[in-house]
Amino acid sequence: MPNGNGATTNVEAEGIFEPLLDLTEAAALLRIHPQTLKKMAIRRSVPAIKVGRLWRFRASDMQEWLDSRVSLVENDSECRASERRQ
Repeated sequence: MPNGNGATTNVEAEGIFEPLLDLTEAAALLRIHPQTLKKMAIRRSVPAIKVGRLWRFRASDMQEWLDSRVSLVENDSECRASERRQ
């Protein structure tokens, strides 16, 4: 399917459909309680898809979210270290 500018998305070009993780599977990957992840999804703190009453998660979205969180922590640590040196 075109993405608005005539090109197709990578998923369509490769013919790959990424299976969705359920709440328990995604929570296990993050090593947190499923209810904690559900609350995070409701607050939109993590990328999630609601299908009916059920929450679903893409593993690739969770990886990108984790990577962005790691960058934030690293940047914050660097800022605090430079503040202590001053």
